[in-house]
Amino acid sequence: MNPKRVLVLGAGGFIGRHLVARLLAAGHFVTCAGRSPSALRHRFPTCTVRQADLTRDSAEAWTSRLEGIDAVVNAAGAMTGELDKLHASGAVALFDACDRVGVPVVLQISALGAGAQPERRFLATKAVADAHLLHLVADRRPGWRVIRPSLVIGRGGASTTLFCALAALPFPVVLGPGNWTVQPVHIDDLSTILLDLLDEAPAPAIIDVAGPEAMTTDALTAALRVWLGLPNPRRRLRLPTALLRLGAVINDALPGFTRGGARLTRESLAMLMAGNVAGTRAPLVVARTRSLADALAAAPSEPGDLLQARLTPLRGLLAISLALIWIGSGVVSWLVPAARDEALLAGLHLSAGAALSVTRMGAALDIVLGAGLAWRRARNCVLSLQIVVIVAYTALATVLLPDLWRDPFGPLLKNLAVIAASLVLRVLEV
Repeated sequence: MNPKRVLVLGAGGFIGRHLVARLLAAGHFVTCAGRSPSALRHRFPTCTVRQADLTRDSAEAWTSRLEGIDAVVNAAGAMTGELDKLHASGAVALFDACDRVGVPVVLQISALGAGAQPERRFLATKAVADAHLLHLVADRRPGWRVIRPSLVIGRGGASTTLFCALAALPFPVVLGPGNWTVQPVHIDDLSTILLDLLDEAPAPAIIDVAGPEAMTTDALTAALRVWLGLPNPRRRLRLPTALLRLGAVINDALPGFTRGGARLTRESLAMLMAGNVAGTRAPLVVARTRSLADALAAAPSEPGDLLQARLTPLRGLLAISLALIWIGSGVVSWLVPAARDEALLAGLHLSAGAALSVTRMGAALDIVLGAGLAWRRARNCVLSLQIVVIVAYTALATVLLPDLWRDPFGPLLKNLAVIAASLVLRVLEV
């Protein structure tokens, strides 16, 4: 294949970054487009980088970016947020611009089942973009394709992270009734198919990509457990559907604590319950995909994979626990009687009113720092502030109330554990 100038939208995502790596290895000239140019430059220093945002960019904005481009791959996607703009109207604007400029190859990475469940925003919005691309094809854009992969498995994927976390638990988890079915395809196989489609070889306009075998979510978890090098125990932990629904509601309500990694939302749970198996309505590519066991065996797990799987569920647990500690401490401090405030701060020689004000300010700070953990983008900064504050609290208490170090309940000794937990969470957030 001759080198092409390929623009990949969503290059920082799971499918996008794997595809970019394969494109570069094949000798293509890649332009990475996304919301965070600086992150893309760090990840792919040899690529041209363009600022782009499907939720805001018009067809006119795309026109100049597409000059000299031979192929466009739209790998942008999300499960939450402005999906109507990201998946639908934004992609429509992109395709209109590609049509005006005359880009020979456009690959729209959709999803298996797009349009089959109108009530599911992810699938419904993907279907809108798919339909628009197919309308533009109209026998005059032979290199334009809609690719609808099944559940994609590979390092760094959200689904892989979720099921690896379940697989790494002491007892394998059975989701709901245990008969929800998927037909996973490995990211390497999907990337190979996408690369081959760049040469404009004859192919259907819609291509469903799935693995050669359908399997239950239990079988998927078991396969990943084998990949992680863990034995298959006799006992299993069953999570009823009602409990999964409750967890999904909590995940949707507290996105700052649960975003990223193993996150099951109401949207993704509903799609999982409906199944993700290839049908017969569209051409299906399975001959060139490997079984999950073979694909996983070709890329053996490393100790870091098991460590990540075990740490993934702990990240959210640590964030919520630390938030409760700080908010609870602040609320309790706010409710402490004025006389107690004065006694605690006697070493500062403050009046009763001043002691109450100092306590209330400290309580307010604790509550703000606890609530700040819900702001994912600022979490590292909040954690750093928490560590500074708790060290200051501990130093102040050591000077004013040294007897607290000998208290059987260990109020100051526990600060050391909180500092350690904050440091661990900060590392996990990098």
